[in-house]
Amino acid sequence: MKNARAALAALLAAAALSLYALAGILRAGAEIERCSRTRQSLEEAAGALEAENAALEELLNAGRDELIEKLARERLGFAYPGEEK
Repeated sequence: MKNARAALAALLAAAALSLYALAGILRAGAEIERCSRTRQSLEEAAGALEAENAALEELLNAGRDELIEKLARERLGFAYPGEEK
């Protein structure tokens, strides 16, 4: 009878440890999924920022007169006399 109780106690302890380990694995899986979504979102944002940076670098590398004209046309809506906006 004593051996049976000891075996049952060992079985219950093993089951409890197994459930604890399973819960830890499930939490880790959820955390990995959350981190993957965050990473994907950050990669998309980085791509957009890199594209914007490339466009800004292109503007900086353009001639000053061309830059001023482009900004006047795009941001201020300017046009040459007789030219349609």
